[in-house]
Amino acid sequence: VMGGETFEQGTGLPTTVTTGGANNGVDLAQNNEISGFDIGDTTGAGLADSGGSVGSLSVSDVGKSGAGQIVDIDQGGTLDVTLNSAASTASTGGAIDLAEVGGSFTVTGATVITGAHGGGGVDITGSSVTATFSGGGTVSTGTATAVNFVGNSGALALGGGFDIATTTGTGLNASGAGTVTATGAGNDVSAAGGVAVSVVGTAIGAADLTFESVSANGGSYAIRLNGTGSDGGLHITGTGMTDGSGGTIQNIGIRGIEAIDTAELSLGNMNLVNANTISGTSTDLDVSASNAAVYLSDVAGVSLDNVHINGVADTGIVGIDVSDFVMDNSSITEARDAIHESGIEVVNLSGD
Repeated sequence: VMGGETFEQGTGLPTTVTTGGANNGVDLAQNNEISGFDIGDTTGAGLADSGGSVGSLSVSDVGKSGAGQIVDIDQGGTLDVTLNSAASTASTGGAIDLAEVGGSFTVTGATVITGAHGGGGVDITGSSVTATFSGGGTVSTGTATAVNFVGNSGALALGGGFDIATTTGTGLNASGAGTVTATGAGNDVSAAGGVAVSVVGTAIGAADLTFESVSANGGSYAIRLNGTGSDGGLHITGTGMTDGSGGTIQNIGIRGIEAIDTAELSLGNMNLVNANTISGTSTDLDVSASNAAVYLSDVAGVSLDNVHINGVADTGIVGIDVSDFVMDNSSITEARDAIHESGIEVVNLSGD
């Protein structure tokens, strides 16, 4: 159904594909209503604006698979979009590109984005939209950012077993306002040379940002949190009490995990191996310029359970103005012993 007119009926959903130049599955005008078909390979995007606002757009019972962008709507509009599934094997832009839009964008089934994407995997910028990916899936984008949520006043919600993987690209990048959450079991992030999770100036919602594992190998940082509010926090759970099931962070230059002005940081079943290979600087009364495998500053509520830190150039854990710090079943080995370097350096610890 397009614009209230049925163009095909049957027991299954029809599928449209495009060939040739940058041809889209559906070129959107304004105020379209679209439902009841799937989009396969495209040389452009499955759903694309026509260089202007889409107005009030309604999409339901539609899926996208194969090559090409899934959605390219970056000229504004109010969305009421629900996709059954969203998949792309390669595209010249971001696989899901949303900008300057409001309303809601939801993928109820799996989101599977693999291959080369010039603009990354999920790219949402400058929008008030509430974007929900509840069906899990995989976003693997190599050197490009997998999930990018920047400059938004809306919300991003991941769940259902959502796997993010990059090489030197950032796994999850959220900054400049808005809210981000990840819920349910089986959410994972891994990066080989890039930052796995970076949330800076974007709030973590009350439902928390929960991953079963976060892993990173190489680069300057693995996890960076700064200014994420007090409603929720980053929780890395692992499984049971299995060593390393919460991920391995290794061969990181400056700080394996950096948490500044955040709350409810919970790390479980993690291994940090050479997660700080570059020394910082500090004095007796100021360790703020120190580097560490885990660096905490102005953090309300910290829990480390079955976390093992082995090998640092500076300090295992640095804590400044931290409250309610709990460390159980954990260890720090091969920390440095130069002046102002040690296993744990803490200033102004408070709470229970």
